[in-house]
Formats: sequence, structure tokens, C-alpha cells
Amino acid sequence: MDNANLSNLNLRGVLLGNAKLNGADLSGSNLKGADLGCAKLNDAKLDNCKLEKVDFTYAELDRASLRDVNLKDAVFEGTSLIKTDFGDTDLTQFANDECVCPEEWDNAIMNPEMRKRFDEAKAREAAAQTSDEDI
Repeated sequence: MDNANLSNLNLRGVLLGNAKLNGADLSGSNLKGADLGCAKLNDAKLDNCKLEKVDFTYAELDRASLRDVNLKDAVFEGTSLIKTDFGDTDLTQFANDECVCPEEWDNAIMNPEMRKRFDEAKAREAAAQTSDEDI
């Protein structure tokens, strides 16, 4: 389904794990609660989507666009985010989550305030590791 036009659809709860959706246009679609684990979404457009509780575990989102989306309770464990464009999307929950590896977000594109929060999270993680080594 590479390059598919799936824009403005109700895909709530859909099971698309391992799907090949490179270059697909999903903009404006409702994907709330969808399983996109291990999906290939490189160069995909997911702008203005409802992405609450979406599972992106080990998905590939390189160069994808996720601008103006709600990612509340979404899961990005092991997800490839190289040049993924989050624009002004609020990523605070990920920067503040101790279970999130900030390095996975290093190559993502986000607004300067969000970048600062991830940099602060990395600094906290580094300080905690140094503290553990001193014991």
C-alpha cells in the first residue's frame, strides 16, 4: 500500500502492524488506538491526524510528517524518527517520560521549545548515569 491515499478516513483501531505505507497520505484521518507497530511509514504524511494511543513500536517514520497531531498516550518504543517532522506538535509527554530514550528523538524535527525539553531530558539522564557510576 505504498503511496496510498488514505486521507480523511476513519481508521480508528485499525491493525496495520507491519504494513508497508511508505509515502502514504493519511492526513486528516482518525487513527486513534491503531496498531502501527513495525509499519513502514517513511515519507508518509500524517498531518492533522488523530493519533491518540497509536502504537508505533519499532515502526519506521523517517522523513514522515506528523504536524499538528495529538499523540497523547502514543507509543514510540524503538521507532525510527530520522528527520520526522513534528512541527509544533506537543511532545512534552515524551520528553518528560523516564521510559523514553531521548536519543531516539535526536534526529526528529521539532520546534525549539520541544528540542530544549529533549535536551534537558538527555542531560538529566546523563547526570543520573554519572551519579550511578559514582556509587
